[in-house]
Amino acid sequence: MNVLIVDSNPEIRTQLHHLANQLQDVCVLDSPVVPQPQTRVPDVLLLATTPITREQIQSIQCWNSADQLPGLVLLVDPHVAPGLNQAQSPAAILQPPLTLDNLQQALQQAKPLSCSDLSSLSHQFPRSHLSARTRRGIERVPLDQVLYFMADHKYVTLHHEQGELLLDESLKALETEFGDRLVRIHRNTLVLRSRMERLQRTAQGDIRLYLTGLKDQGLTVSRRQLSSIRRLLPDASAR
Repeated sequence: MNVLIVDSNPEIRTQLHHLANQLQDVCVLDSPVVPQPQTRVPDVLLLATTPITREQIQSIQCWNSADQLPGLVLLVDPHVAPGLNQAQSPAAILQPPLTLDNLQQALQQAKPLSCSDLSSLSHQFPRSHLSARTRRGIERVPLDQVLYFMADHKYVTLHHEQGELLLDESLKALETEFGDRLVRIHRNTLVLRSRMERLQRTAQGDIRLYLTGLKDQGLTVSRRQLSSIRRLLPDASAR
């Protein structure tokens, strides 16, 4: 079992390293303060910081395209999070005192995270970046650089200022996570609300939405979504 221990407190990190190294079949990986996208995906990620930081949530989400997400163990200080317990969390909970038996039990309880677990963890810490594994490794795109998302069969293509990125996520999941930052303009298209610029009718009678940063290329707006788009663009002239 490969275990990645993450904690900004060197004393606690050293103590956890010492305990984990005493367990059979446990290999402790190099442990940064925040796991990086290029970090080897461990079997178990042990986060010894409460509450979980936005950066740590994003790092876990960077592994979303891996064959299997790691299990998660949270070292929880009951004084910081008194109401958190195993039944409420997708993670295994480790509480002081830090003993060999307690650590071993928590590692055994840690099950690979699912997409719904990630959604639960990210509810309080929305991503500021989206990521996917490509031939060049894991690529990350800041949400502010996103233009729109378009679904095609089972995949979603993220169109951004520098190009495109293929995501293994559904439009519905993105819409749920990012809320009113995204606007659905068609059954297969979400746009970044802050990019919406103007509506224009084509010679064929279709309505197109033009985005800031998308040169001379309008996106089709469905009749079903048109009224809501007009409300978001009070100066829209298309009829």
